[in-house]
This record gives sequence, structure tokens and C-alpha cells, in this order.
Amino acid sequence: MAENRQRAYCFHRAFEPAAARRVVFDRHYLLYSAQGTMHLEGEDRNWVLLPTCAAFIPAGTPITVAMHNPAVCCSVLFHPDFVTPPINRSAVFAVTPVLREMIWHSRRWGPDPVREDPVANAFFKALALTAFELTQQAGNNLWLPPGQSHYVRRALAVTGERFAEEMEFPEVALAASLSERALARRIITETGLTWRQIRRRMRMIRAMELLGEPARNVSEVALDVGYQSFSAFSRAFTEFAGQTPSDYRRCFAQATGNMPLPP
Repeated sequence: MAENRQRAYCFHRAFEPAAARRVVFDRHYLLYSAQGTMHLEGEDRNWVLLPTCAAFIPAGTPITVAMHNPAVCCSVLFHPDFVTPPINRSAVFAVTPVLREMIWHSRRWGPDPVREDPVANAFFKALALTAFELTQQAGNNLWLPPGQSHYVRRALAVTGERFAEEMEFPEVALAASLSERALARRIITETGLTWRQIRRRMRMIRAMELLGEPARNVSEVALDVGYQSFSAFSRAFTEFAGQTPSDYRRCFAQATGNMPLPP
């Protein structure tokens, strides 16, 4: 196979659901799921990649990718010598309309081996700088800590299985075989978050996934993630996402509504 001499190129493809797979890219990877949700496991964080976000994965960084539903990816790969990222670890960040349009436009330069194109180089350089600026913005919390010890991993697994239930911390401590005090201390030490903060984050991330399904109304989503009161859910979601559930749903629809499918 001929070597791809392009300094950067776009990879646009539809994927069927697939089990978790560990991969390492030899280029910096800007991963955008234009349709569908992807689950990523990085160095010390687990992310949910929605069409409102993108992931930056530095070259040579192992990452585990899983797709529980069909997805359409429109991603960009950069040669390590072509751009210098401001970060040396994976990150997930919100995609602006401008960056989304740039990613879509980059489809004209695919992975087929061709000679280096100065127009493509200039465009991809601007795209990279736009994405890198967004990785520096604080506030993205679409990640969950994996935990380090067996105790915390067990506690988080139990919480993830039952986060929509009225489960209390003593039940989690019992499942993890630790006292409440010892487990609470371990969770904060290993994750930087309290157990209640983690459970709330699990609920909100799942709510963001469900709000992307047009057939579900917002009240149903609130119930599905453990809120009996719509007003309580709306307040919690707005605090977490920076916008109301209805506003987020509109943004989600805009992000997925115009993306052409790959041939």
C-alpha cells in the first residue's frame, strides 16, 4: 500500500456496534462522532463522546473505544510533525458550529494516498488550531473516573448499574466490603469527587444520551435517570450542562441534522 504523504487528512465512515477495542494511533487524532455515541477509556478517565463533543487523542496514546449503537465518525488525523498540541493527554471538549463545519468540509481530503496539498495543509492547520483552543476551555465534565483500587472500582460499578435507583451510600459500602468512612475517603482520594457527585454525573451523562433520542420526551428522560420531579431534573441538568434539557436537545439535533452519511 502506498504511503499517505498528506500531513493531515479526514476519515469519514459509518460503524456498526462493536465491543470495546484498545487502539493506538500513530497520528494525533481528532475524533468526532457525527451520529451516535461512543465510549472512550483513556489514561485515567472514561468519556462518553456525544455528537456535541469531540475527542483529541495524542499520537501514541492507547485508548479503548466501544460503540453500543451504530455511529458515523468524521475524524481528522494529523502527522505528529505537522502540529504541536497544547496538551499531551487525551481530552474531550464541546464542538462549536464553526469547528463542526470545518470537520465536515475536511471530507474533501480523504485517506487515499496523494501528494501533499498546500491548500489542505493550510486548512488543516487552521482546523487544528481551532480545536486546540477548545481543548483549553474549562468546564467539560462528560467523564467518569475509573477508580484505582478494587474497592472504589467495585463501588463505581455498583453505582453505575443502579444510579437511577434510590440507592444510598451504605448499600454501596456494603457491596464494596468497606466501612462508609473508609470508602468515602478512598473515593475522594482516587477520583477527586464525592460519591454523590459521581452518581449525579452518571445520571446527567445518561440524560444527555437519552435527550438525543427524538422519541423520548424530557419528562421520560427525567424518570429514566432517577428524578421523580421534572423541575428538580431540569435544575440539575441546567447546572451540569449549562443549558436546559430542551435547549440541549435542540443543540443535539442541530449537531446531527446536517451531517451527510459516508458513501
